[in-house]
Parts: sequence; structure tokens; C-alpha cells
Amino acid sequence: MNKENYINKRDLITIGIFFVLLTVARIVFEIIGGFAPIMYIFAPTFAAVLMAPIFMLYIAKVPRIGSVFVNSLITGIFYMLMGATWLGLVGFLIVGIIAELIRFIIGKGKKFISNLFAYAVYALGGVSAFLPFFLMRDRYYEFLTESAGLEIAYVEKVYSILTYNTLIAMSITTFIAAIIGGLIGHKMLEKHFVKAGVI
Repeated sequence: MNKENYINKRDLITIGIFFVLLTVARIVFEIIGGFAPIMYIFAPTFAAVLMAPIFMLYIAKVPRIGSVFVNSLITGIFYMLMGATWLGLVGFLIVGIIAELIRFIIGKGKKFISNLFAYAVYALGGVSAFLPFFLMRDRYYEFLTESAGLEIAYVEKVYSILTYNTLIAMSITTFIAAIIGGLIGHKMLEKHFVKAGVI
């Protein structure tokens, strides 16, 4: 396969810039969620719409094999360090791998569709950051209330809302929001960046 299909040193700066942009888009809603637990829980859904144009531009700038996976890896490490534990990292790695498979198996001749569904899977990484609430329930409660210093009342409200049904709802709404956001992002890309010669 042509070397141009793989990430090179010149891409690393671009990857870093877009990691920051995508992470800021995620964190915006997580910060807002500090005022309302339900907003915090569905932050990945809202973020999926805001991140979509950024992601579509990222894929256009770095369309190479591994670009989504590398972004997912860096994001997973970031969230692990921020308290999502190794479960968050594993979740981001899984969605990164699936997104890459979608891009380069379906992507032949259907580039936009493959990128759109790859993004919808990628956006689910935000949901995986909630896995410690389910799989490390007591230990994570202790971490949030003691090490992270969150108010007990707020944490207990989050725990009361977070059920497996809620997790399913988060996943479905995030996936749908990502598809809608991706369609909007694609239109914005064509209207502003392609015509301007940015990509």
C-alpha cells in the first residue's frame, strides 16, 4: 500500500490540534453538566453535534489510515488521566478500531458514508467514559467524592439516574446526534472549506 495512505510526521501537529479542538468540544458540555446531572450524563449526545464539523474537517485534512484510532488513543489516555480509569481508555480504543474498520472496509467508493458512520462510532467514546460508574461502582463513588472532591449530593444524583437503561439511551442518542451532526458538518465542509480551498 502507498506510504501516503499512512500517518506521517507532518500529520502529527494536525492530529494534536484537532485532538485539542475535539476535546474542548466535549468538555464544554461536561462543564455545563456540573450544574445539572442529567446534562452531564447526556454530555456525549450534545457534544456529538458540536464535534461533528471539527471531525469532518479533521478527516479531510488527515484522511490516512490510523488517524481516527490515534485520536481515540490520545483522547482515551486523556480521559483516563482525568479519572475515567482504564475502562475509559479501553472504550476509546475499541471505538477507534471499529471506526477505522468502517472507514477502510466500507470506504471504498462510499467515502462520505463510511466517514459519517465512523464518526458516529467514534462519538460513542464519550459514553465509554461512564463505564466506571457501572463496572467500578463503589470504588468510583469513593474516588468522585473523596479524591475528585465532588459534592456527595451531586454524585448520588448522578448514580440514581445512571441505570443500564440510561446507558442504552445515552448510546442511541449519541449515535443519532452524531449522524445528524455529521450531515451538518459535511454540508459546512463543502460550503465553506472546499470552496475556500482549505481542503
